[in-house]
Amino acid sequence: MVWNKSEYLEAFEKMQSVFSADPSIKKMILSRIKMVETNQDALTIFQDLNKTYANTFNYIFSSAETGTWIGASPELLLNASGYGVSTVSLAGTKPADGSSEWTSKEREEQQIVTDFIALAFSKNQIKNISITEAHTQKAGPIEHLKSEISGEAESDEAIFALLEELHPTPATCGLPKKKAQENILKIEAHDRKFYTGFIGILNQHEKTFFVNLRCMELQKNRALLFVGGGITRASVSEKEWIETEKKSETLRIVL
Repeated sequence: MVWNKSEYLEAFEKMQSVFSADPSIKKMILSRIKMVETNQDALTIFQDLNKTYANTFNYIFSSAETGTWIGASPELLLNASGYGVSTVSLAGTKPADGSSEWTSKEREEQQIVTDFIALAFSKNQIKNISITEAHTQKAGPIEHLKSEISGEAESDEAIFALLEELHPTPATCGLPKKKAQENILKIEAHDRKFYTGFIGILNQHEKTFFVNLRCMELQKNRALLFVGGGITRASVSEKEWIETEKKSETLRIVL
């Protein structure tokens, strides 16, 4: 289901009522689908995506069961090289216009994600944990706050246990995870399909997984763009709508 602006704002108010009813919920992700008409073929779109975004994980896959999906994810879920593991805390969004500053709302949003990852690392006996200071990461027309987190796992089993612990992240679901997920399923009227899942590459020496953000499902004469944003008590509905519009530009400009 493709929401118009009023339908999105109505869903936003439902989320705010959940925060009022349950103070234990810190954050939830509200997503929507934006439809864009296009006659371009999938490979042309993917080639343009690669030319436009050189620093994201870009992919295309297609099958009779899944349809055709294209994405450019800026967010590493987990990388494991040997037993060394690393990930990023990526949250908060503002225009990449050079004139706006990070607010306490965006910094809090990013810190929530950082704390969640640090706890997941500790619960899975990851040693020598290192967390960098939050800094700005540009992603086309928008910017995020980003911290790098790394450590040492004891085994392959610990790596996959960590992967399971990290997914879904606060940046795609919310906190606490179970309560956020339950309310998202009640409020969102659409099926996210592969959006906010994870995708990656495995070989004998390295395992790399990315959160499936900034993605589209390509259909006949149209593309369905999946976008979302983190909602907290401090969120403002109009600003959140604008944020999803700006995120959709990441993919719309290659259509």
